[in-house]
Amino acid sequence: SFTFYWQKFFLPIHLSPLYPTAYPTLLVLIPFFLIIGTVLLFRRDRFVMFVFLWWFLSIFILLRFHQFHYCYVADRYMYLPSVGICLMLGYGFSLIRRKILLPILGIFFLSLVATQSQMVMVWMGHNAYVDRIAKYNKKWIGGWDYYAEQKAIRGDTRGSIEDLTMAIELARTDKELNKYFYLRGLAFAELGEWNRAFPDVAALARRL
Repeated sequence: SFTFYWQKFFLPIHLSPLYPTAYPTLLVLIPFFLIIGTVLLFRRDRFVMFVFLWWFLSIFILLRFHQFHYCYVADRYMYLPSVGICLMLGYGFSLIRRKILLPILGIFFLSLVATQSQMVMVWMGHNAYVDRIAKYNKKWIGGWDYYAEQKAIRGDTRGSIEDLTMAIELARTDKELNKYFYLRGLAFAELGEWNRAFPDVAALARRL
């Protein structure tokens, strides 16, 4: 998650309301060495150390040390830590000549405007909103539920069955399993494949 927050701040692409589970990665060593370097180089600069501590303490509480194999992440968790990063960048930019700095900031700002304009169009539609989540989170059961429903509406029963099968594999609760066994059984029955519909009905009956 530590690496995720750095990447999303400096390279805000593939944004989504929900993200796949973030797994540990060796990339976490990059910000780790940056932290060590900052402390060693600017330990006598009060402003830099204040901004650094603001950022570090506000992001430290987001790190889930009890989750060794995965962790949950979200863009909104970076609101407070982002203040520290922005102050640090502002301090660094103040040391750069304006003739060099302004074009760099202009290009970066325009790229953010283009990215955010695209995302606004995505959030305006419910279907596009859900599709965006599902696109970057293949383990989100709601995405397969959504795809199965949309394909059923279009008359693609076979495709709906495939998505319901994925939802069954990802289901974690009896309620979810009951729902998707029921829907897949109905889909098989609609196709006249009773030999495949009955096992789903039987599985549902055993769980009730």
